[in-house]
Amino acid sequence: MDYLKQIAAWVFLVGFLFKYNYLSVVIYQVPLMAGLVVKNLILFLFLYLFILPLCENRKIRNLVFCFLMMVTFFCLSNIWYNRYFGNYLSLSDMVMGQGARPVKVIARQLFRAQDLLFVMDLFLIYLFMMRDRVSIPLNTIWAGCVTRQKTIAGAVLVCLLAVQILVTNHVLGNQTPMALFSRSTSAFVNVYGIVPLYFFEYYSFFHPYEQKIPGIAPPSEKDVRVDKKMMKKKTGIHDIIVIQVESLDQKIIDYRHNGREITPFLNRLKKNALYFDNFYAQHVNGSFDAEFSFLTSIYPINKNYGFRVNDLSAFTSLVDILNRKGYTTLAFHGNDKAFFHRHKAFSELGFDRFYSLEDYSFHDTVMDVEKTVFGINDHDFFLQSINHLKSADSPFFAFFITVTSHTPYDFYPREYGKGRFEDIKNPLTRDYFRSISFVDKSLEMFFKHLAALDLVDNTLFVIYADHDSGVEGEEYSAKRSFVLNKPVKPPENIPLFIVHPDIKPGVFSKEATPADLAPTILGMLGEKQKPEEFFGKSLLQKDDTPVLFVHEIPQILYKGQLFALMPMGIEKIGYVKDQGDRDMILPMDQDLSDTITYIQAMMVDRRSDSF
Repeated sequence: MDYLKQIAAWVFLVGFLFKYNYLSVVIYQVPLMAGLVVKNLILFLFLYLFILPLCENRKIRNLVFCFLMMVTFFCLSNIWYNRYFGNYLSLSDMVMGQGARPVKVIARQLFRAQDLLFVMDLFLIYLFMMRDRVSIPLNTIWAGCVTRQKTIAGAVLVCLLAVQILVTNHVLGNQTPMALFSRSTSAFVNVYGIVPLYFFEYYSFFHPYEQKIPGIAPPSEKDVRVDKKMMKKKTGIHDIIVIQVESLDQKIIDYRHNGREITPFLNRLKKNALYFDNFYAQHVNGSFDAEFSFLTSIYPINKNYGFRVNDLSAFTSLVDILNRKGYTTLAFHGNDKAFFHRHKAFSELGFDRFYSLEDYSFHDTVMDVEKTVFGINDHDFFLQSINHLKSADSPFFAFFITVTSHTPYDFYPREYGKGRFEDIKNPLTRDYFRSISFVDKSLEMFFKHLAALDLVDNTLFVIYADHDSGVEGEEYSAKRSFVLNKPVKPPENIPLFIVHPDIKPGVFSKEATPADLAPTILGMLGEKQKPEEFFGKSLLQKDDTPVLFVHEIPQILYKGQLFALMPMGIEKIGYVKDQGDRDMILPMDQDLSDTITYIQAMMVDRRSDSF
């Protein structure tokens, strides 16, 4: 090779190994560095001895360059997905997700300037090698490659790879490949690598690993009785309205920009609500995780699109319980009924009626907002839903899911945005403030109509978010500050309002997630115990218990301290900055591990035959 081709060859080696190691360490979080170092040596020698010499042929150069482009695309896709969900981009996400993130979302929300580092090698290789039209015949190159020395080198690399697999697997538990895949993606990648991971995931679709379900041991007490100190008197709940707001940050509540409130209605509502500022989203695969977690009181797991793949009629749901209590159960969403397979899920969960896009009119809209992939805007969604509530038999349980404040946050009337927050330079922040302000106005209008129908005084209102906005900029950042010693996405802080005239208002800092809402509602309805399979706990009791986030690397939050279930066991990985670092031992660590194992096995066991 000439001088420039040698530079290009080294750029290829460094670029490929940089991407492979970034994925392994940051995205897949391999626990054993020694195994990764050995794998790096094997990859380097294989590429250097057997692939680079072939690049003297122009067709092979083109193939290798295309391969590196694919690796780069795969790497960036994983990085952007990880920034949004905190997991690696699995085959399940590719097949079962709702399509790729729009270019506008990637450009405005997920892209970082440092991402350009991942494409610099492509530019340099093209500059130094790909424009060279000189090509040596492949048979000539091949004759120089098939030598005794390289045959021996190839055999040594195969033996070294086998030793690396055996030793690394022994250190990480000495399990079969399928058992290791089911137990820990990090450990699997550490032993076998990234490409085999996707082959095993494909195989697991059709041959799921039969993981033995341990005896159920809920992580909190079954008792859901309400602490009387939190009540003015015994509640007289008649109807129940729960609103899941898209991308509502806890930080946006009471937040002011240049003295101007973003959510004035919710700020006023907070004064009359039991408000939780330590409430965190269940956002593992998508927004539907929040709904699944709320309605079943179970923690969703990664790589499991529950609304599509699980037989949800096999789960105990809040909807079924309320049906048996004589409630009319209604779900409302302004998007297509099949989006995230909600039509299947809500039917299996027991809802009497699901109002979706086909039940709303674009001819009677008050707000001039163009129809988008999100359906109808929140103002007209709430306004037209009033008519559906009027015809509902009482008592009713009405579950609303909003859409206007969905990323990229431009689904609001154009005239509404004029003159609002125009001084904000970051377009993502500016549009988020406008869209969430529009949602706040829509909620205020909804409550006024409910009051006119006398549907406020005896109604229990619960308002929370599916996840935070993900907005991070100089003017505003949605994230709660965590101090971390591992590159993980920390829990997303969202608000929770519980409103009823008989509940004492105030700010409560108990750590909780949507999995705790169903037990809380049951307690307020006078139930003494929750169902056996409800893993959440009542929020109207004093005890603090750890909360789970079953990502690919499960996280556990307890008293502001963040832990992770790593292949080698539970270890502390950070803490909430304003709560400080505490030297504590996580209580019930074995019970928590068993709970995670139980939920993972249960979700596989209850897969639908038709997905």
